[in-house]
Amino acid sequence: MLPKNEKTFEINVEGEISGERYAGSFTCVCVPWGSLRNKIARDEIRESGDLDNVTTELFIRSRWLANTQGRLIQAPDWWVNLGQGARLLDDNVLKEVYDKCIEAEVEWRTNVKNKATAAIPATPPA
Repeated sequence: MLPKNEKTFEINVEGEISGERYAGSFTCVCVPWGSLRNKIARDEIRESGDLDNVTTELFIRSRWLANTQGRLIQAPDWWVNLGQGARLLDDNVLKEVYDKCIEAEVEWRTNVKNKATAAIPATPPA
């Protein structure tokens, strides 16, 4: 049986531009299912403007926004009030939330792989 495909995490970060303290609890989908992966990909393209010459900064921020907006199930009121992170002045806060979502995916996949490996019976030497 697969583990629960969501994780709750906390952040407590000072904004690099605003100097505001952003803290709270988030719950994310660890591994997005097919249609959610499609939505995240479409949103990433929409956020980047589907431009031919996208800057690295725009590309990265588009990835952060699309992933956090697609993966988050629950977020603090301040996050919701800031357009699901879209109106944050502080990229370091957005990156922190994105990184926590990706860490949750890596942990989930590792857990599944370890359980599968443990379930394989040892083969005696020939």
